[in-house]
Amino acid sequence: MQPKPYTKAVIFDFDHTLADAHGGAEMDKHIDKARQWTRKYWLKLKDLTKHKPVLGVRNVVEMYFRKGEEPTAKEGAIALLKALKAEGIPVFVKSVGHPDRLKAQVDRLFGDLIPQEHVYAGRDGAPAKPERDAYTYILNKHGITYDDPQQIVMVGDIVLLDLAPAIDHGMSALWINEDGQSQPDSERFKAEGKIHEFRSMREIHQFITDREAEKAVPRVDPVTSAEIELIEAQRAAHYRRQLPHEQAQRNAPRGGLGL
Repeated sequence: MQPKPYTKAVIFDFDHTLADAHGGAEMDKHIDKARQWTRKYWLKLKDLTKHKPVLGVRNVVEMYFRKGEEPTAKEGAIALLKALKAEGIPVFVKSVGHPDRLKAQVDRLFGDLIPQEHVYAGRDGAPAKPERDAYTYILNKHGITYDDPQQIVMVGDIVLLDLAPAIDHGMSALWINEDGQSQPDSERFKAEGKIHEFRSMREIHQFITDREAEKAVPRVDPVTSAEIELIEAQRAAHYRRQLPHEQAQRNAPRGGLGL
């Protein structure tokens, strides 16, 4: 009998996590503009989280000045999503940008592997990354409960944007870092065991698979009415077998002083 999954939900970032975003000819000329935009506006979000918010320049370009091609699925992403679906583990996407655009891209790349109602963007009324409740909002909305926050997995490529809300709540924070370069606070979080670093989606797939093999809970199916009737019949048969013996003991002459 298949055990119950230890993991209760997996939340993915989209760009550079589930999908590769491609830059077109217009990408380079917007780099400087994105750097200026980052310095001017992004630090205004510093009060949303106790962590210092940082957004990579390339992500700024692709989110706000994108002129390139449509994204493609990250290698290994579809295999991981299929495995999670087979195990009955809910999957969510939490990204930025316009909800309609994000949902259309998720649907094009992954179809029914990620339900549309499980896709959350930056302008849909839900708390935005890196707000502390960005992920607990999703879990509460879908009625997902857990005994240990480590049973919730967040996968992202920017430590202080994608993973900060998961770190705040003690969730499993998986950092996909393909280029191997450090980010602000990444080394400290790794040393403290608050994030796990991976080079590819395949490595993350293996990590989740190994963790499930170690921690999955044996499944106990509810007792059926037929099983209850069988148990009651067995108890009744046992009582009938014991009844003559008990009656004989009650009718037997008692010893003693004969008074």
